[in-house]
Amino acid sequence: MCRCPEGLVPVPYANQELKAIYQSVPKNLYQDGTTEARVIQPPSKATGSYYKRFVHHPLQNCECRKGNGRLDPTPTKDKYLSKISRPYFEQSCANNPETESVTNWDQMPDFGVEDKPIFTGVLSFESPLSLNNSLHNWLEHDLFRRIASQDVFVQVNHRSELDDQVLDAFQQNKLNNRHPLTITGSAEENLNPGMAISTFCRMAEQHPSSHPNGENLLLFLEKDWIIADGPRDKKKDQLESIFRSAIALSQRGVPHIGLRGYVGDTDESKAWNCPAEGVPWDCTTAHQHRWTNWPALIDCSWFLRYLEPFALMSLNDPIMSCGGSYCDWEKATQDGRVAWTNSQWVIAHITRHEGHLFDHKEVDK
Repeated sequence: MCRCPEGLVPVPYANQELKAIYQSVPKNLYQDGTTEARVIQPPSKATGSYYKRFVHHPLQNCECRKGNGRLDPTPTKDKYLSKISRPYFEQSCANNPETESVTNWDQMPDFGVEDKPIFTGVLSFESPLSLNNSLHNWLEHDLFRRIASQDVFVQVNHRSELDDQVLDAFQQNKLNNRHPLTITGSAEENLNPGMAISTFCRMAEQHPSSHPNGENLLLFLEKDWIIADGPRDKKKDQLESIFRSAIALSQRGVPHIGLRGYVGDTDESKAWNCPAEGVPWDCTTAHQHRWTNWPALIDCSWFLRYLEPFALMSLNDPIMSCGGSYCDWEKATQDGRVAWTNSQWVIAHITRHEGHLFDHKEVDK
């Protein structure tokens, strides 16, 4: 499991020691009596009406090779292919106004953007004071109504009496009668972010306001992220337009839309401008930008199809938990246990123009 320095690309390879550990763990028994599957994924609107079986091939290390994640193609001698190569396109079309709509996201039309339902999922862990502060901050800025959140799911890990007091008081707040919370969690439960997002997305599918095909969007928030309201933070006044724009981005095939900005180690030189409906965004690929637990709008159908299997593995696979009882989801997406770094999903990030949308505010520590 490794991450490579700038200019190098990780090429993973199997580790025999981890493979032996993997093979020693009893696998799930499938309905037909076979045991090939490491994880069985239940049906859903997004994944189909049948159970799916997955095998996790353990990888620990990787070789760092030169390049930036894309291998240079072998030059072709074919006269036709040479005319449609990327360099040819850039030389002949980059400055041609007729091709501007192809290369400039700002001119991409968004006709008939579907108004996909948005749900909110909040994850809290032993932080009742931070949760209380964030809930009232979101209420003060009328977050849930302004983004048309269909429901607010709150997963409380290691749930305590103080957590219940905070949630009960918030539920009884007269200003909050429009936004009841759906609260889950127990004193023993401790879902990692991957499993929490999976749970939220499946709850959204069961909701009366769910998209018929499971194409729901989830605003994922950990308990200590508040709406930024500093003197330079003007995005709080643009919530409606930001989320309308994010819905348009999701229909362009952007499944993960970050609402905080770049992580510090992102190679911003590999990003491009991808504005939608008048709102500026920066886009890059999953290879160039690691997963982060920061606030994001996530396409549930994408997450359930591609990342939920890894989340399910994190519940009982010793490789996913690295010998402990809890899977660090953010770390697992960086070191090769979750297929993120080598993927080419398009990831969008809100720009720093006019300040932040969310700020981190931890009260319990």
